[in-house]
Amino acid sequence: TVGFDRRDARDALERYRAAIDAARTSPGDVHRSDALRAWLEDELDALGMERYRQTFALDGHSWTRGDDRGRSSDASNDNATHGVNVHAVARAARGNGREGIVLAT
Repeated sequence: TVGFDRRDARDALERYRAAIDAARTSPGDVHRSDALRAWLEDELDALGMERYRQTFALDGHSWTRGDDRGRSSDASNDNATHGVNVHAVARAARGNGREGIVLAT
């Protein structure tokens, strides 16, 4: 069976804190995003996963985003020209190939 115990929770909290620290030490939104992406890529590499980066064009849309206190504000990508997604594949030793999980932020 697969479980999630206190040690797993502690490990998850430590990784969360490392990600937040990476963001806090970088000035500006773009640099924070780059720092978080680099941190995530390093974590995925350390796990031995196949990691990919997808760059995409932003086309002037606006959206509403929330902050860590639950407040929301309107945002726009007028100054940004692209975005980057990071995704990875974890290959199971056994399985029927139909399992999957998606984590998105």
